This record gives sequence, C-alpha cells and structure tokens, in this order.
Amino acid sequence: MTNDTIAYYDQNAAAFIEGTANADMSYSRNLFLQYIRPGGRILDAGCGSGRDSLAFMEAGYQVDAFDASEEICRIASERLGFPVACKRFEDFEGETEYDGIWCCASLLHVKAVDLPDVIRRLKKMLRPDGALYVSFKKGSTERVKEGRYFNDMTSTSCEDLLLENGFEVMELFESGDVREGREDEKWVNAVGKVANTENNYRGGMSTMKAETVKRILRFTEDRDWDQFHSPANLAKSIAIEAGELLECFQWSDTDYKLDDVRDELADVMVYCIDMLDKLGLDADEIINAKMDKNEAKYPVDKAKGSAKKYTDL
Repeated sequence: MTNDTIAYYDQNAAAFIEGTANADMSYSRNLFLQYIRPGGRILDAGCGSGRDSLAFMEAGYQVDAFDASEEICRIASERLGFPVACKRFEDFEGETEYDGIWCCASLLHVKAVDLPDVIRRLKKMLRPDGALYVSFKKGSTERVKEGRYFNDMTSTSCEDLLLENGFEVMELFESGDVREGREDEKWVNAVGKVANTENNYRGGMSTMKAETVKRILRFTEDRDWDQFHSPANLAKSIAIEAGELLECFQWSDTDYKLDDVRDELADVMVYCIDMLDKLGLDADEIINAKMDKNEAKYPVDKAKGSAKKYTDL
C-alpha cells in the first residue's frame, strides 16, 4: 500500500468510517461464513471501521484485525474494544492459524506486482481448511484516485489470482456497491479455500470438497429435515447404514457388488457429515485428537503386526 494511500485514510478517517460503517455486507459475510467452523478465528485484514469484525463477534467468532491507517486503527479499536494492529498487507505476518481471513475492499490498495506474494503469505496464516474472502472494484487497470492507489480486477483475473496462489475458488460473483447512491459501481468478490494438493488415498481418491459438504447440508435444509436430525437420531442412522454396508458382505468376504458398497458407504458418510454439522464439530480436529489417543494406546514397537487390544499389548 502506498504512503499516499495511507495518508488519505489518515486525513479522511472520520468521513470514511461514517460512510462505510453501516454498509450492509451481510450477503458476502454469510457466503464466507459457510466455509468457517462455528466459533472459529477470523482475521479482518484491512478492517476499516471494524463493521465486519463487530458482525463476526456478534455471531460468536473470535476476531483479530489490522489496518494500515493509524487514525482508522485508533477509531476501530475504540469501536471494537480491542487493539487493532497498524500494519500494511506487505508487512503483516502472524503465526496464528486462522479459520478465515476477510479482505473486504482492502487488497485493492496493494500494488499488482506485490499482490501474489501477499496472497501467498495470507495463505500461510490459514488452517489447512481455511477460507479467504477478497473483493475488488471491477475493472482491469491500476489507477490513482484522490491520492489512493487502486488495483481493479475482473472476475477472471480475481479467479486466476487465487488459483495461481494455492486456493480453490468456492464462490465468485459480482455485486453492486452497497453504499447509498453508489449502486451502479460494480465489485468482484471471491471466496477461496486452501487447495488440498495432497492425495494419499488408495485408488486415487481426493478428500471431500467443500461444495460436496454444502450439497449434503443443502439437501437437508431444502427439505426441512433438520427438525428430525437430533444427535441421537443421526447416531442411529449411522449405525443403521453401517449395518446395510455390512450386509453387502453378508455371504462372502470377496464376492460383493462394488456399486452397492459405494451407495451404502456414501449413506454412512452423509450422516456423519450431518452429525458433525449438528454438533458443530470439526472433522480434522476430532480425528486428529482421536489419532493422538490411538497412537498413545498402540505404540508401533508393541502393536505392529498384532491384532491384540491395547490392554493386552
């Protein structure tokens, strides 16, 4: 971010905050939050008035924030009740693993030549399943307006920016400006998830994609079935579907129909996703926690090649 851009916001902080504090960004926030675990940690990067930080906190999320303008940081800190760090994107680094990073109308002030490096450094601050929201004014030029530098983006260039720097693009859309009287101004918005480049399953399978999880949850929501999905009912359903999976092998360990196995295994996994959602659990978190226990119970030097229970090792 250029010194002139920072100086503009220092000099016009009060007016800028007055004009943006009540802008309704709920549509974009809700899309972003679909990819964030309940109660997760979010970095509001280039927070401005702190409008979105406040909304995230009210929704039960943990929030950190930074901005490049000292005066905006001062005002935002008062509004949020915690210190807002005064940093530029080009200089900001942190060790916290965030579930999401929210860059609303902020990366547009980073010079085009610096933007890929900034995106890669933000990615390093995200959890393996973390999400990034970005928005840019629609266009294809670098320009200076009233002393502020802008790097405009098209949908294609925004998508390429994320894809080329380690993200899978989950949402890509254009919107009108939500500030009164500026509805004709267009914005490009995107939500990216950290791309999973590893493939460690036999058979060449990949991990479940976020859009698959969304499809499962939408299936339940569209049919108003959540009312039936108590934890107990979901646990019963998992057990029932696991029984149907076992039925595929009832008369033979080797002579089975793979298509039937696929269907029943999918049913088990769908109900597992429903139960994770119902209980607000993170699959990676609970599996890794359980694996820690398993590795302690079954040390390699004692358990390797043995079918004994850990109490008998």
